[in-house]
Amino acid sequence: MSKKPKVKIEIIKVPSITVERHKKRYYVRGHYSYTKNGRRYYVRPHYAEIHKKRYKEKGKKFKRKEIVFDNSFDKLARKVAREYEKKGYSKKEAEEIGQKTAAKVYREKLAKYMGK
Repeated sequence: MSKKPKVKIEIIKVPSITVERHKKRYYVRGHYSYTKNGRRYYVRPHYAEIHKKRYKEKGKKFKRKEIVFDNSFDKLARKVAREYEKKGYSKKEAEEIGQKTAAKVYREKLAKYMGK
């Protein structure tokens, strides 16, 4: 019978950032406009931005829980790799097969524990 897994808690820190939202940009053609005095002046073509909102978002800390079984993953991968090397596979191929097999076993354990 397999052992129960451990719950590993990892704290993840997200730094504070400045966020921009609702930013729309459109092109304005060159045109003439008037001052309060009545003087006429030319406005060059340019891009204008509307509804631009900028705010700071505070940094956060999250607790991420991860279910971890005993560290037999590496042992199993090495054992399977050795068996495949004895069968005549190259070292690289045997390691790949060992990793894939160990991953499959680990996922099956996890699915069995989660009840799926």
